[in-house]
Amino acid sequence: MPSAFRVRCARRTHRRLELAPNPQKSAEWNRGTYLVEGSGHCGACHTPKSILGADKTDQPLQGAQPQNWFVPKIDNDQRRGLGSWSVGDIVKYLKTGRNAHSGAAALMAEVAANATSKLSDEDLHAVALYLKYIVAKPNDAASALEHAFMDAGRGIFSDSWSGCHQADGEGVGRMFPPLAHNANDQSVDPTTVVRVIIEGAQTVSTKARPTPFAMPAYNWKLSDDEIAAVATFVRNAWGNAASAVTTDEVTSLREKLHAKLQ
Repeated sequence: MPSAFRVRCARRTHRRLELAPNPQKSAEWNRGTYLVEGSGHCGACHTPKSILGADKTDQPLQGAQPQNWFVPKIDNDQRRGLGSWSVGDIVKYLKTGRNAHSGAAALMAEVAANATSKLSDEDLHAVALYLKYIVAKPNDAASALEHAFMDAGRGIFSDSWSGCHQADGEGVGRMFPPLAHNANDQSVDPTTVVRVIIEGAQTVSTKARPTPFAMPAYNWKLSDDEIAAVATFVRNAWGNAASAVTTDEVTSLREKLHAKLQ
C-alpha cells in the first residue's frame, strides 16, 4: 500500500476527542472523569473489546479478558463490581496495591506499581469518587449447581486453602484477601479464578506496602475436574453466587498457559 494513501486514510479517520466538563458535577468529579476515561485509560483493560480490538462503548468498564485474564467490571455492582467498596477502599487499593477486599496482582500489579501508587491523594480521591457514581448494570442470574460438585470443591478448599483464606472465606486482613463477597470470584467470566488456581499469584510491592504475599500454583497437583470443582465452590460459597466452572473451561485455559498436570 503506498505511503501517501496511508497518510490520507489516517487524516480522514483521525478525530480529536475531548472530554467536556459536566457543569452539573463538581470539579473533583470532572477530574475523576478525565483520569478514568482519559489519561488513566481504565477502559483499556476494564471495557470489553470488539473483534477488531475497539472498546464496546455500550458496555463501558463492564469487564474484559486481556491476555487470558478476566478483568472485573468496576461499576457500582454490589456483587461483581465496586459496590461494597467505599471511596476510601478504592483510594487505598490504588495507592498501596491492597485493601481489606483485595490485593493487586497480575496485570493490575503493573498498574498499581507503575501508575496509581504514584498519583496524588487528591487525584486518587477524584478517581474513586467518579467510580462510585457509575451505576451498576444488571447481570444474568447464576445457574443451578450440582451438590456433588460443590461438595467436592468444598473438600479441596478445606484441604488446600482454608489455612490462608479461612474456613469462612474471610481471609486475613491485608494479607490473604477474602473470597467471600469477592467481585473477582463472582464475575460472569471465571477465567481469573481458574488462572490463579493454575498459576498462583503474588500481590504487588509498593512503597506503602513493600512486602508482597503469594499463593502457590496448583496446576501440578489438581486435575481439571478438581480445579473446576473448587473454583465453582469458591464462586458460590459464603453468599457468593456465580455460574459453575466447567472442566472444558479449565482444560482450555490450561492448554493456553502450557500448565501441565504433573
